Amino acid sequence: MASIATPLIVAFVLLGIGLLLHIIGFAVPQWHDQEWMTSERYLVRVTYGLWRYCYNSWHRRSMDPEVCTSIVDSQYDRDGEAQTVSTVAVTFSGASKA
Repeated sequence: MASIATPLIVAFVLLGIGLLLHIIGFAVPQWHDQEWMTSERYLVRVTYGLWRYCYNSWHRRSMDPEVCTSIVDSQYDRDGEAQTVSTVAVTFSGASKA
């Protein structure tokens, strides 16, 4: 009986770790950072997440405040698909744990 219970316990622990990683990935505000220099010598930094993206720029010594926009309010249609898939993944991961 112990030989059957051990793989089940290991699988249950790994499933819990997977659920925790799904929830952390779901909540992280920044998934990708990008920086570039414009022709006007502005350094622009954009961070993308699952639910919003933010950008700000620096020109010499001045820094513009960070501006964040909800992905739902933006023009990015594909990000809605990513939000849906992530929500379904976390839901099914939690349901499989129950």
